[in-house]
Amino acid sequence: MAQNSSTTATQTWVEITDADVTTITIQNQSTYDLQIAGTTGSAPTNAAHSIVVPPHGLIMREALSDLFPGVSATRVFIRGNGQVFFSHA
Repeated sequence: MAQNSSTTATQTWVEITDADVTTITIQNQSTYDLQIAGTTGSAPTNAAHSIVVPPHGLIMREALSDLFPGVSATRVFIRGNGQVFFSHA
């Protein structure tokens, strides 16, 4: 289901997609780094395959296949501290 929303990231992985997606926009609205992980459904077990979005950083309409090559990612999880905006269809 499409979403255009925001949430507060915590130190626990939280899914920001509630269905399979192919592209996503994410803006880190906090003053802390934000970790983003793409998976095929379940939450990541560690941060080894995540990317970091710096404070106030923006990922704009990026394909999950470009963000997480070789993973076949369809779901996106975040963790960190502070407010995060996200949008996907």
